Amino acid sequence: MSRLDDRARATLGRLVAAMLPAGADMPSGAAVDVHGGGFDRVLGLRGDLAPAVLRGLALLDVPDPLAGLDSLAATDPQAHRALRLIILGAYYTHPLVQERIGYAGQPAAPVEAD
Repeated sequence: MSRLDDRARATLGRLVAAMLPAGADMPSGAAVDVHGGGFDRVLGLRGDLAPAVLRGLALLDVPDPLAGLDSLAATDPQAHRALRLIILGAYYTHPLVQERIGYAGQPAAPVEAD
């Protein structure tokens, strides 16, 4: 995974704040560190998406990156999908978010050796 520089991290922070505000008993993306450790963890699991994510953040390096998402979807759909996947993955894998939506995790399924 490529490490985000300060500029990309700031763009990501603005995007997360706009995409995931707090509401109706749900925490904001910023409150559950989507733009920090959560993003890094999920991107580390999906390192194949790093080039597209970095490209998308560079293209959204504007005061209101949320406004540029539609444009990004048209000009670079791969970057658009990658960014949304990593951001939403970081949000929905946070324990507080999982608790609030009532997700208890996947049940263990025994595997037969034969």
